[in-house]
Amino acid sequence: MSIINKEIKLIDAVKMFLGGKQTLEKWVAAYKQEGKAGLISKSTILA
Repeated sequence: MSIINKEIKLIDAVKMFLGGKQTLEKWVAAYKQEGKAGLISKSTILA
């Protein structure tokens, strides 16, 4: 949320996030598109 609210820059968050820049960018984009639902892993959803 800090990135979304522009309290911290993505580049600064990457320094603290062990998952990598691409993953963080993907999560931010998913959250912007779908809100919290966008953060739920699609690969773990059972049909």
